[in-house]
Amino acid sequence: MQGAEAVYTYKDANGRSLYQVIRFPKKEFRRLRKGSNGEEIWNWDGVQQVPYRLDQIHDKPAVIFVEGEKDVDNLIEKVGLPATCIAGGAKALKPLLKKQPDFIQKYFSGFKKVWVVPDNDGPGDVFAREMAEKLHPVTQVRLLTEIFYLENLKKEFPGADMTDVIKEVSARESGDRLNISQIIYKALEEYSIGFEPEEKDEWWEELVQAKVPSTVLPERTEDLHDTFNGILNGLKTVNKSGNEYNAICPAHDDRRSSLSLAMEGGKILITCHAGCSLETICQSLSPPIKVYQLFQKSADVLRDKQKAPIPGPRPGELEKLCTSILKAEEPGEFNTTHLPPILQEYIRDTSELTEASGIIIGSTALTALGAQAGLNLTVTTPTYFVSLYGNLWCLSISESGSYKTTALNVGAQRLREREGNLLSQISDNRAELKIMQEGDAYAEDDIEIVEKVELIDRLESQRRVMPGKASWEACIDRLEATGGGVWLLSEFGAWLAGLETSHNKGFRQHITELYDVPEYFEDVTRGRGSKILYRPFVGISGVSTVEFLQGMIGKDDAGSGFLARFLLFRPPPKDVIPPALPKIQTKVQDLNSYYLLSEIYHQLEEMTVPLEYEFSPEAEKAFTHYHNSLFKRLQSETIKEQKILDPFVKRWSPGVIKIGLLSQFLIDSNTSSLSEAAIMSGVSMCLYAEQCTRYLFNRELGESDHQTKQRKVVEYIANRQGKIPRQSLLVSRVLDGGVKEYNYILESLEESGVLHVSKTDGRMTKGSELILTSTLTSKQLN
Repeated sequence: MQGAEAVYTYKDANGRSLYQVIRFPKKEFRRLRKGSNGEEIWNWDGVQQVPYRLDQIHDKPAVIFVEGEKDVDNLIEKVGLPATCIAGGAKALKPLLKKQPDFIQKYFSGFKKVWVVPDNDGPGDVFAREMAEKLHPVTQVRLLTEIFYLENLKKEFPGADMTDVIKEVSARESGDRLNISQIIYKALEEYSIGFEPEEKDEWWEELVQAKVPSTVLPERTEDLHDTFNGILNGLKTVNKSGNEYNAICPAHDDRRSSLSLAMEGGKILITCHAGCSLETICQSLSPPIKVYQLFQKSADVLRDKQKAPIPGPRPGELEKLCTSILKAEEPGEFNTTHLPPILQEYIRDTSELTEASGIIIGSTALTALGAQAGLNLTVTTPTYFVSLYGNLWCLSISESGSYKTTALNVGAQRLREREGNLLSQISDNRAELKIMQEGDAYAEDDIEIVEKVELIDRLESQRRVMPGKASWEACIDRLEATGGGVWLLSEFGAWLAGLETSHNKGFRQHITELYDVPEYFEDVTRGRGSKILYRPFVGISGVSTVEFLQGMIGKDDAGSGFLARFLLFRPPPKDVIPPALPKIQTKVQDLNSYYLLSEIYHQLEEMTVPLEYEFSPEAEKAFTHYHNSLFKRLQSETIKEQKILDPFVKRWSPGVIKIGLLSQFLIDSNTSSLSEAAIMSGVSMCLYAEQCTRYLFNRELGESDHQTKQRKVVEYIANRQGKIPRQSLLVSRVLDGGVKEYNYILESLEESGVLHVSKTDGRMTKGSELILTSTLTSKQLN
């Protein structure tokens, strides 16, 4: 390989090549693997690492563990002793064990003895002790002393390694391999000691073992200019052209300076013109960085973004949006134009990353944000008739396989990570508390125990994700401890079914009461007495398939009040083949928009006084226009349609304000004035919910099974110019049943005057023509 000083090939126990370490001048090391088509890939993404020269040591009784591949090669080839190492040397052990925690057990438990031979320097000593501690549970460990180097090199030699020892001994023994092998083996035995880990206080050891690592969001503290200069310093052949730099791309075998770099607009722009992904480039830099480090600190970027003016709706645009509802039958993709820029960016980025629905991601993101805000964002009287908060109830209905659960998880990603971090801390502290309580020296009134219990209670009170599978009593306990939260329901239908079980009797009614965040809520049970909750705050974001909800929800449910509290969304299905493997390696957590959203969460966590919003004149005008047009549309409907829509209409209007106050905090977190842009955000989402609700109850949720079959048959014929042979329908699999079912549906359509069927001697035949006499609408079927 051009320019390389050495190539070290890592193989499995069967001798199959897995990947390589390439050494370049100035001790620069690069990692290389082959792709499925034999192409060179300059990273080890997803690679399971193995010890070096595994194929030659796996069946040996003992092995020498050194720091680098050069030492291994010399021990095996020049001395004849089995040796190994891991890629990356002294600093690679911890990252390796983090990715492959079973590495030591898997590859070293078969050896009776392992000598750990560090380089003769400080980092080597630290590495040797760390490695010995990891090896000790699975094999006998011999740890080399510093006398080994002094005796074999006959002088002090800071930084010496095993290769230096082999050179010195070889020179003295005139290259006699047998003598060299015997001398080095004897020295290993004589100048090594059996390793025993240091004894630790038993109480402290138990405490450490009980620890569970927590997920903490990294902060961007490094100056962006420092990051940019650090990247440039680690690249080869850097040239400047104007404000742009060109360099050798570290992610592939680059010979043409394919990498372009520039810094503008609070971010570092990196492009490989050979096609390397941003994630791969960042991992290949020296030193590696994370994608989020390419952007300015979240707080600064958020401040700049919130300063940017947001134009209001164009003249007549609001009126056009409101009137368009009555014209469109089937909902299309949700238009994010009127959402806050931060939310728009997050939906766009995560939709591209996951192919999930934008409206599910966006509505869940707002619902999760509302759960974090709790009672801290509000519109109170006399600005509105009652106090409103950001507790949204959203239900998205989509086909199976449409990434709806992914969309739900991505929308609530920051809240879920926060919840995971809290659970980790709670688990840590409970484990510590248990150990403290079991010690003889502690009593129940011990101040440390009391403080530990209080800390656990404080952590519990900060949780915001409600349990999806729990009894009503368990939910009441959670609400009492936390004050509120959000249900994130990947199977809303199953959750809804659970509300009807005997032990959850009255669950649906209780939840319905919580929607308006009552001043007080009292729950009384026979066994547990009375619980009084102050302003319990509950949000819901759920997803489900139409099939799961059909039969459980229909037109009769619309007037019950429970379903009408939900913003119903029905995004169109995506007729795409899902990828077999991820196309993009970037994680949601690495997105700049994710860090902006995280900064919003941070600001909400720091709030101590509720932010009470009032309407700006422009916002009041826009909201009044929407409200009036909403009720005018309701009054223009038939009595039958009014009965279905009326409960929803009464919630859509205040729903605009609830979405508006969350949107305003995203637009500008330092003002208490609701802007026109914030109200337009609420209007756009509620108009989409209205369109979806009309569609659902006129079609999928409002249809009987028979009407659904009629519609499917008519749509099949209509899509073929309104005329087909009966035989074509029979082989179409539009319906699940046989010929009798098709005939029954065709006869019912013929009786309704929608379809004409040609017959022979009064009977349908295979050749009978099926001809639509009119376009069957959803209203005709209902």
